[in-house]
Amino acid sequence: MRTLYQINMQRHFGGGEVYARFACAALAELGWRVVLYVNADADFWSRLNVKAEVVPVASLNEVAAALPDRSLVITHNVLAVHEARAWSARYVVAGFLHMPLFDRDPAGLNHYKRLFAVSRHVLDSAKA
Repeated sequence: MRTLYQINMQRHFGGGEVYARFACAALAELGWRVVLYVNADADFWSRLNVKAEVVPVASLNEVAAALPDRSLVITHNVLAVHEARAWSARYVVAGFLHMPLFDRDPAGLNHYKRLFAVSRHVLDSAKA
């Protein structure tokens, strides 16, 4: 069975967490084992009936210590450039883009293998 690791470090429930939940369900339906790393301070995950192994963590360093090399990783938060560079050297990194990236630094996305934008508008904001 193939394994995909998702990372969602948000502390509050919003649209990105809905996408993470539905991505877990879709991938599980396709036969993937999904491990979802979440912020340890985000207590809502236990109530969402997520079709994944949900692992609360304190930091990205904790996630990195647990992942095997060359893992397939999908982020739900844009990694900073130094993080994206280091992660892409060790893992296959993809990312969900849930909202426009105006006034945020999308430079880390240059190191991602694939991006899944929720709309053309969101994708255009990342390119800009």
